[in-house]
Amino acid sequence: MTTPAFAADCSEATAGGSLKIDTACGFQGTVNGVDSGTGTQNTANLSIDPGGTLTVFWGQALAVGSLTMNGGSMVLINGSSVSIGAPLWMVDQDADGYPASTDQYIGKTPPANARRRNELVTLNTSDRNDSYHCPDGYNPDVTCNYCSTGTLSPENQEYDRFGQCPLYHLCNGSGACSLYAKKVFVSSVSYSGLLRGLSGADQKCQDLATSANLSGTWKAWLSDSTASAGGRLNHWTHWYILTDGMTKIADNWAGLTSGSLLSSINKTENGATVSAQRLIWTNTGSDGSKINTSKATTCNNWSSSLFIRNGVYGTNSQYTSAQWTNTGSDQCNRAKYLYCLEQ
Repeated sequence: MTTPAFAADCSEATAGGSLKIDTACGFQGTVNGVDSGTGTQNTANLSIDPGGTLTVFWGQALAVGSLTMNGGSMVLINGSSVSIGAPLWMVDQDADGYPASTDQYIGKTPPANARRRNELVTLNTSDRNDSYHCPDGYNPDVTCNYCSTGTLSPENQEYDRFGQCPLYHLCNGSGACSLYAKKVFVSSVSYSGLLRGLSGADQKCQDLATSANLSGTWKAWLSDSTASAGGRLNHWTHWYILTDGMTKIADNWAGLTSGSLLSSINKTENGATVSAQRLIWTNTGSDGSKINTSKATTCNNWSSSLFIRNGVYGTNSQYTSAQWTNTGSDQCNRAKYLYCLEQ
């Protein structure tokens, strides 16, 4: 058996419309052709002009609205077929004009989630996230957040960025995007155990945040002998991120208190990266509970810088374990930093 020589692919300028062939070419793949019209009718004309030779290869199904021979020739390899008047379909589940793949279908009954091929923007650029689409009126958190008008609208591009809000932002219900993340930083300033109590530590975080033009209310990830960080701080239901606005450390409060973090808390209030291992006063377990319950081991409830008293600290580089907040104990006269959380 002689294997037929494959001619060049037929050039298709658009996703729909008629096509004239005046060179040697062939439709390849499984299904192809020309397509225009609506409903179940294909009105596109395929004409073969003088000098043109169309080869339909083995196994290829060719769809046309009509076929006109203007002096050219057509070769049908055994096993090929031509469908006159049948429309062409491609799957476009999210209806943005980009197909899920380059697969095409012939027939009056379309496959699921298909559109007429001539309605598409392109035939060759596959939609990267075609299955991610928004039914009418559907607008939950994280997905399908069209905020320019507060309503859903087609994106008309192949990337399917159906969430028009920036990273860690969601629709606020008023047709605009709002940040739905709480920021976290490690203080740029170190302190002895003399923090003037939990309220003093919170004020230090607030002052640092204010000086760095960070809005909101800020508190320290810190427990004393009676009050835990988990009891003092708000439990946010969305993301916790660093002050660079990009790095996520937890998906929510449950993630923050799960025993490990997604990233090191290695950014200061100004967004500067902390290169060395940084030790942080905490007296707090990874679940947010207080560790020591005596004044002697909490730097006298964070009101002492005496070397005879101790306090629990964490290490920000140990974020994959509980050591990010519970590494060991040290004397209160030795300066350490604070974790500061937006509330």
